[in-house]
Amino acid sequence: MPEAAAAPRLELVAPLRGSAVLDPWLEKGVKLYHLAFLADDLEGMIEHLHAQRSKIIVPPTPAVAFKGKRVSFLMLPNMLLSEVIER
Repeated sequence: MPEAAAAPRLELVAPLRGSAVLDPWLEKGVKLYHLAFLADDLEGMIEHLHAQRSKIIVPPTPAVAFKGKRVSFLMLPNMLLSEVIER
């Protein structure tokens, strides 16, 4: 199936025994940590979101999880953290 036609993916995480990485979110009852979107034009999408009052939390950075493609994190005005992934 072509990537453009792929359905949304959901990543579920669970705490590992002896790890406290998720504790702050679990203690606050957070159910949704962030949404991620693919972008053909990473800088263009960042500029668009920034113009909509989003704040850049992490500038474009190569990500091992995406084979070196760059990702950026932005906080939307509604306080939802969004990740933009270079296609």
